[in-house]
Amino acid sequence: MKYSKHSVVFGAAFLAVIGCGTKQKTTASNGAMSMDLTSPTATQFIRGDLDLSKDTITVPLYEGALADGRSVWYILTDASSKTEAERLGVEYAPDLGSAVGHGGVRQGSWNDHGTLTFAAGTVDFKPEHQLTPGNAPNFFPPTQFQPGSVGDADYSPFVQVTTNGVTTVYSAPMLAFDEPAASINFCAGSVDYTKVHDHVAAICPAKNQATIRLSHGFANSHELVYFSFDTNNQMAATMEASTYAPALSTLANTSTALDIFAVANGETGVQNPNRQGLDSALSGDGSPLNVLDGEPSSASGYSPLWSLNLAEWTDAAIAAAQRHRLISAGEFRTAVSAGFLTGPGGGEFGATGILINCPVVAIVNP
Repeated sequence: MKYSKHSVVFGAAFLAVIGCGTKQKTTASNGAMSMDLTSPTATQFIRGDLDLSKDTITVPLYEGALADGRSVWYILTDASSKTEAERLGVEYAPDLGSAVGHGGVRQGSWNDHGTLTFAAGTVDFKPEHQLTPGNAPNFFPPTQFQPGSVGDADYSPFVQVTTNGVTTVYSAPMLAFDEPAASINFCAGSVDYTKVHDHVAAICPAKNQATIRLSHGFANSHELVYFSFDTNNQMAATMEASTYAPALSTLANTSTALDIFAVANGETGVQNPNRQGLDSALSGDGSPLNVLDGEPSSASGYSPLWSLNLAEWTDAAIAAAQRHRLISAGEFRTAVSAGFLTGPGGGEFGATGILINCPVVAIVNP
């Protein structure tokens, strides 16, 4: 059995390129773990044991089910209801409420185990994750890509549940599907990625917990870490090591998605303080250090779903030594206004139609 399931040239750096048996009768109100929302090194928005030295967080793992009884292993990251967000120790994401009734949201209900039953939506975790970068120095776009997990036409990480006449939308990304607890009990790591999501560092049904790898980025000039679970684009899914979820495309014209900014051809080099972008990430430098237009503590309306805006430094900007790391949406827009950044190939800068489920986990304290 091929446990790694990743066919890449530069190894594990690609795991964060763009940007968890028997029923457990734990209650959804407390999950399976007792953890704080605070950290001496970060301001957290999601309950969990955050380890910035490893870029991971350990969070409660839930075993739900499809309506036909097949098991669904998932975590919770956001809720459109403030009351539910506080109860579950997840982010309050009011803009998720605008997704109600759209095809990019599944129907669900709370079951007798205190976990979710989903009406539909499956994920195949068996495909081999394959990513081959372009030729240096233009590593982006990749010459070959295949996501390691693929959702069916009904799958979305978002699920709406109506209780006592009140509808709440939750972000419940799937980590494993139709697997008994014993087959995904990788408590010490060494995960079989033909069975679970590629961002899982460890998964432990026996302890009702999963450890998830995080991506680094910026918002409002603050460094932050976030999950990257799902996207509606196959190339992005491969680069993000995320689940390809085509149903998310139905949310493109709603107010559910906020803007996230990425640069294709930023500077490269692990030790370069100005490194940023997809060329850098695909060369093996690490996260592309994308910029989110808002964060849970300050965005007027927050959602974990982000609309990708891809930029490219012009030849003139590079020649004039204007290319540098950008750490806020304002800096991106200023560079566009100055003519230093355009859309890909010199086109208009703006939304690409690519949507990514990237819940913010924490702001890293300076």
